Amino acid sequence: MIDIRPWPSSAAPTPGCYQVSNEPYHDGPGLSSSGLKALQVSPAEYRYGEKKESQAVTIGTLVHAAVLEPEAYGERYEVTDQVRTKARKEDAEARGVELIRPEDNARAQAIARAVWEEPDAAAFLQAPGVNEVAMYWDHPAHGFLCKCKPDRCCHTIGALVDLKKTRDPRPWPFQRQVESLLYHWSAAWYLDGATAATGIPFTDFVWIAVQEAAPHQVCVYVADREMLQEARYEMTACLEDYAACVSTGTWPKKDGSCRVLSLSRRRYRRSEFLIN
Repeated sequence: MIDIRPWPSSAAPTPGCYQVSNEPYHDGPGLSSSGLKALQVSPAEYRYGEKKESQAVTIGTLVHAAVLEPEAYGERYEVTDQVRTKARKEDAEARGVELIRPEDNARAQAIARAVWEEPDAAAFLQAPGVNEVAMYWDHPAHGFLCKCKPDRCCHTIGALVDLKKTRDPRPWPFQRQVESLLYHWSAAWYLDGATAATGIPFTDFVWIAVQEAAPHQVCVYVADREMLQEARYEMTACLEDYAACVSTGTWPKKDGSCRVLSLSRRRYRRSEFLIN
């Protein structure tokens, strides 16, 4: 069983698990996997980079709520074609609800149905566990505060579940998405963090990949051990950079001096195949 604490209103969170909404979680202390990915660009990107919310992020939030919190979905969102009307927005804000367009609601609900209709996805979502619990721990090597917030934590089977929208959920395209967006970093970070924060060994990281356009094909994947180990190795330099920046109080940009640029090995292999 996971011990979930109330969110501290006046003090920084200490190692452990908390029930907290996204805003105080993202604005609060602690290094997250998103922060690590920003550090890969540069420490300056982590410290000073602009954070923008796109319409895609809004749809993603709706999908997560429809799949993981269907009972709260109707309380949190109100469907209307007047989402930009000032009076309607002010009224919704006073009532603590968010206005969403009918087409966005329809897409989120269709995706949610597709996810629950996939037997393997439904099995993980129905396994005993908790959704979107914020987890904090001190990094074992550097000592700074770290955090993660898995979509679903199935403590009885040692698995974490992450719901991902994608253009193409088939193995090869989704593998490329994992690599390009560093999903494997998040997987390793979440598993290590959940284990440290709860004292429960978490070993499996599951992606439920759902196609954002109809027919909303769903595929379920488990990260293999080699992928997770590679992620831990790749994150090492960013962790060392972060520790150094915290120590010195400086957040430099990356070196921008001139370099030779070539195509990736994958691209060269494809070109050679086409020529032959």
